Amino acid sequence: MFAGIGDQVRSYGPAWFFSSTDKNVSYPPIAQNWMKHGKEQPDSCGLGPALEVIGGKWKALLLWQVHKAPARFGELKRLVPDISEKMLIQQLREMEADGIINREAFPEVPPRVEYSITEFGIELDNALIPLVRWGKQHAGRTDGQRPGKAGAHTVVTNAG
Repeated sequence: MFAGIGDQVRSYGPAWFFSSTDKNVSYPPIAQNWMKHGKEQPDSCGLGPALEVIGGKWKALLLWQVHKAPARFGELKRLVPDISEKMLIQQLREMEADGIINREAFPEVPPRVEYSITEFGIELDNALIPLVRWGKQHAGRTDGQRPGKAGAHTVVTNAG
């Protein structure tokens, strides 16, 4: 997503969600990208930048796995079995570029690479905890309720 920025991993405070004019704040890569293109945050709630970093089907699951302990590529593939190898590579690269995970390559034969969570990623992971609670609380209510999902209910009415 933002190639070349992934190695600028620092600790970020919540101030970047609210202020794009403060020159003393150290902004994460995603906020730097918004500012570089002259875009202000879409609203003060911070959902735009947050969803741009963690949006999609896989990133939150991958973040959850690496928050427990550093993990190698093959281990992540086993822990999230429905993700394709191509998608796993893409998601890990985007997460590294956004500064939420760190990729460490060890100079060994065979090569070994581990992915671990950054301080910025820990902050994001902590922000997802209420969402996890909500999902667990409402899992039965949301399963199969949307059209096109397995088990979805179809209502047919007669117009005549």
